[in-house]
Amino acid sequence: MSAHRTDSGPERSRTKIDRVAEQYGLRGIPEQMRDLWLGTGDEQRSTRELAGWFNRRVLSAAIADLTAVTISGDVDQIYSQLQGDDTTDRRLIRDRLIQRGVDIDEVEGDFISHQTVYRYLTEELEVEQPTPSPEEQAQRAVETVGRLRGRTSAVARQSVETLISTDQVQLGPFSVITDVQVICEQCGQTFDLPTLTETGGCGCLTPDKEGF
Repeated sequence: MSAHRTDSGPERSRTKIDRVAEQYGLRGIPEQMRDLWLGTGDEQRSTRELAGWFNRRVLSAAIADLTAVTISGDVDQIYSQLQGDDTTDRRLIRDRLIQRGVDIDEVEGDFISHQTVYRYLTEELEVEQPTPSPEEQAQRAVETVGRLRGRTSAVARQSVETLISTDQVQLGPFSVITDVQVICEQCGQTFDLPTLTETGGCGCLTPDKEGF
């Protein structure tokens, strides 16, 4: 287990989030979670996204002393492997972490769920999230998908670079393209999410389209 994890003594924080944040030396968690949930800064995150954000910070603290030589991939990639459905990748990364002194069972036990985040925000911090306007909801949907696309591209690029470095594939300079398209199965029109929110859709379900 990394030396970055320290217990403060017999008295524990009232919530798991406070306790884990203290153990791993994560500062400003309540304020950051509140601001990200409310969207008071440049971005807004759901409780599910906040859980992943917190868990990645825990993982980052736990493996902070491990170099890129011993563990390939950044925290996002390692976290994705630990949480993914590929049991082979999950077993391999767990074995590598354990071999390098990380108590991964304990680390994963300190991960939190989006339900824990919601209870923490609404019950412990007593935060009420204002109802966003339709325009804000559309913009947040676009931003959320954009972040996921960027994260997917980064993980895919690192995975390909790993395959190249281990001589499993041969490839010259490359690019990774991730695209999300929404297709109306009734009329066949295709939209990316920004266009869909801007145009309001294809109009298949309007009365004149249905022949009323």
